[in-house]
Amino acid sequence: MAVVATGAADLPAARVAARTFADLHPGAGALLVVADRELSGEDVLPALGTLDLTMGPAARAVLRSAAEPAAFAAPWAVAAALDRGARAAVLLGARQWVLGGLGDLIDAAGTHGLSVAGAVDRRLTPAEAARALAAPRIHPAPLACAATLGGRDALRWWKHALMGGAPPAGVLELLPGAVGAAVVHRPGLVVRAAAAAEAELTHSWAGYCCAGRVIGVADFTGADGYDAPSHGVGADLFWEYGRRLFADGRGPRDGAPGFGPAEGALARR
Repeated sequence: MAVVATGAADLPAARVAARTFADLHPGAGALLVVADRELSGEDVLPALGTLDLTMGPAARAVLRSAAEPAAFAAPWAVAAALDRGARAAVLLGARQWVLGGLGDLIDAAGTHGLSVAGAVDRRLTPAEAARALAAPRIHPAPLACAATLGGRDALRWWKHALMGGAPPAGVLELLPGAVGAAVVHRPGLVVRAAAAAEAELTHSWAGYCCAGRVIGVADFTGADGYDAPSHGVGADLFWEYGRRLFADGRGPRDGAPGFGPAEGALARR
């Protein structure tokens, strides 16, 4: 099951993340959790508000002042998916587009209870990268991990760390050492769309690729049309993502982040 924690304003993008995961993982469901302080947000099935999560009074008090409500609610959202019978819950960010299967992330969660997408040090061989302990270990994308029932204790630790004031990104960095989360190092597993080198991006019959591997997740967090390349595969990637956002019902006048047809990459077409 895909789990996307989002603010109400990002629901169209969150639907893209959830639906593209479901397209590539037949039979998988999707859970959207709207986390705007205590607001349940727009009632768009299958979305839940944070009020529907099993959060105690203390957690709700912290949520009200959280700088990143969706990131704070993430471990509770993953736990909710497992409570609803998911064998594995894959946590995604709202501005992410799933382009390839995430079986390696899910398989690692099945073995270790929790897995996170790792950054790839290009100086290392694949075997060395899988054993790498040196920073940066965790991919800088805001959210990309998977959990199974065996990861319950890890989720509890994650919640307690956030309750103690740890920043969400910092907690992700600590998960491997603190709770034994597996780190999955694979080229192209998570790719920052605006930062990817054009020379590394290709398109084949298998889809969009980076460094010769099919992209698992293209991350558009913080990006807009102005970040898109003017030509080539990178421009196509932005164009297609913008098209998917419009297909979910929100045009540029409604606040789509920089992907309007008169802006950025789309304006260059």
